[in-house]
Amino acid sequence: MGQLELDSVTKRFGEGDGSVLAVDDVNVDIADGEFLVLVGPSGCGKSTTLRMVAGLESITDGEIRLAGRRINEQAPAERDIAMVFQSYALYPHMSVRGNMRFGLEESTDLEDAAIDERVEETAALLDITELLDRKPGALSGGQRQRVALGRAIVREPEAFLMDEPLSNLDAKLRSQMRTELQQLQADLDTTTVYVTHDQTEAMTMGDRIAILDDGELQQVATPLEAYHRPANRFVAGFIGDPSMNFVDCAVEGDALVADAFRYPLAGAAAAAVTDGEPVSLGVRPEDVAVDVSGGDGSEYGFSAVVDVVEPMGDENVVHLSLEAGPELVATVDGLRRIDGGTDVAVSISPDAIHVFDDRSGEALHSRSLDDAELTEARV
Repeated sequence: MGQLELDSVTKRFGEGDGSVLAVDDVNVDIADGEFLVLVGPSGCGKSTTLRMVAGLESITDGEIRLAGRRINEQAPAERDIAMVFQSYALYPHMSVRGNMRFGLEESTDLEDAAIDERVEETAALLDITELLDRKPGALSGGQRQRVALGRAIVREPEAFLMDEPLSNLDAKLRSQMRTELQQLQADLDTTTVYVTHDQTEAMTMGDRIAILDDGELQQVATPLEAYHRPANRFVAGFIGDPSMNFVDCAVEGDALVADAFRYPLAGAAAAAVTDGEPVSLGVRPEDVAVDVSGGDGSEYGFSAVVDVVEPMGDENVVHLSLEAGPELVATVDGLRRIDGGTDVAVSISPDAIHVFDDRSGEALHSRSLDDAELTEARV
């Protein structure tokens, strides 16, 4: 069983007043066969966390368990974990076959025939059989990535660790490899921890995603939960492209009041806030309705001016300025014609709003969704 548990894992570089806290009390339980993505901005501690699991970094505090056994003190070779690096880390003087064999030759007592069989089977799985006698210098980026994956797969480990393995590929190949990695992981059913700063990879690949910021774990959730029910303002702003709109407001009775508008609250949203407290109103760009015919007859509507329109093909990203300063971003159908400088009416459904505490950033209210809608099925 490849269950992987991170129990209050902490990493501090240096000692005393000059030390740097890189990872702060991270707790994550990763189920056997689960695909977990660690995502966050550069420097947030995700690669350091992965390296601690691999044994490449020591742990300052906490415990890591794999299949129920503590592995803190074990050397990397003893952990039954295989890692795929961002740089591929292939031996340039060895053939593809030699690269894939090397780990098994060094870490197991398998006979040559058994090693050859594993290499051939894995090469067939990754469609690189015809590359086995080439050296890395004669391979494309995508082929090198497959070889790096193959070197990890032949070991048949309890868990795979992947540190931004697609970041060196071009956009089209990266998209293709995302799909192939998902299919491969589903076929192998091996516990996988995947590190990326790319939220598209996180949202499309993971069974769950763990979002880190400044060494602290912000939320562990399915991609859909993180998108629609973020734990705090950081998660709400980091997940999603374009990112969520935020407008600073004050609670006045049963409404949120900003310089540009007064937004009435009711039901769960009204119950979640306290009169007089500073909050942020959050809304996803796709939930900002734009009406070029003008007028803001809705109690949830207000006037705005179109600043810039970014045509994306399937959608247009519309940048809006409100009368009293705040800016909003909306996404509309790509076939809609909206020109810069146009006066428009903007409305936000009360079912689509988020409210965050302005001091702590914690979510006070999230948009309405049926629980059934948050259940994801991996194909």
